Amino acid sequence: MTDSRAECALFDLDGTLYPVDAVYETAMEALCAEAERRLGVPRAEMRDAVAAAGRAQWEADHRTAGYHSRIIRCQRVLEARGLPLRHALALDEAYWDAYLAAIRPYPDAAETLSALRSRGVRIGLGTNMTAGMQFRKLERLGLADFFDFAVTSEETGVEKPAPEFFAACAAKARCPAERCLFVGDNPDADVRGALGAGLRAVWFAPDPAKRAAHPDLPSVASLSGTLEWIRPVPGRDEERIP
Repeated sequence: MTDSRAECALFDLDGTLYPVDAVYETAMEALCAEAERRLGVPRAEMRDAVAAAGRAQWEADHRTAGYHSRIIRCQRVLEARGLPLRHALALDEAYWDAYLAAIRPYPDAAETLSALRSRGVRIGLGTNMTAGMQFRKLERLGLADFFDFAVTSEETGVEKPAPEFFAACAAKARCPAERCLFVGDNPDADVRGALGAGLRAVWFAPDPAKRAAHPDLPSVASLSGTLEWIRPVPGRDEERIP
């Protein structure tokens, strides 16, 4: 019987390899505290202003990696208030320093990636956002060495769920798109986007209520559950770069 499982695995980062919501809240609190300390802007007021700037970025162009820039959001808030722009860098650094200090991988992330490596499976990262920050996150999570390649929306010029993004994933995977499995926490950007581009995909959704809301999508409750979707690939280990 032919083994129908995928032979390459690609993972989203934010919300997939680590839980993101609490980390975001921690980082926003740090940014707002820095704004209050430096500029006297109340924390709640700063939070609302940064959120509004983010929505404006989204409406202007959410198809490219620039949408994620916190420093641009801070810059726009300062511009609107007539405050010195030099503070934008400090606010951005406060956000990302707190973010990186707070992130922790899902408990089975390293174990899952290690198991895939032991099978000779090529492992890729497929993530929206700028490359520099995503690599910093991987280093902080202790997961960087598991990956053979990465695709970011900064590199491709388009964000998931654009077909071009997933085409770049398949090209770097060095196997046909239909034998690549994309794992992500966003049912639309990650899963439907990958499926629409001809890849296989599975939705990482630890919350059973969320899985019940999308019964049409293949899903797993844990990262280790993705191992059932991927077969060992004999002879691939020698292709890895030490």
